[in-house]
Amino acid sequence: MPEAALRTRLRDLAEIVNAGVANPLPGAALDVRCAALWVACAPLPALVWEGAVERDALRLFRFFPSVAELVAFLQGRSAPARCLATRLELLLADVDRRARQRRTSGHGHAGSTGNDGSRCRADLCLQ
Repeated sequence: MPEAALRTRLRDLAEIVNAGVANPLPGAALDVRCAALWVACAPLPALVWEGAVERDALRLFRFFPSVAELVAFLQGRSAPARCLATRLELLLADVDRRARQRRTSGHGHAGSTGNDGSRCRADLCLQ
């Protein structure tokens, strides 16, 4: 996410949370907290901002959260996507491993004979 857009999103989030908590921060303290949030949140993926971020934060925080708490909240929003990405990487690695095994085992396409004398079945070959 571009720096200016991230700063705006963080400021908006901080102001909404600040308005909804029992211990709102005064102006200067909120400014400093927003600056710290920007430093901590810069590496987060843009997908943490999808959906009802502000609504979810208002439901979660009764008191103004620390930077670490807000970062954990935002990271949690990306957990399902990170999990899916990891699963896809594992799946692709398995497909690559199987393709390498097929190439090194001598199997070609349907009807060919492998190194072990077995016939390759067309419905099992992915090539």
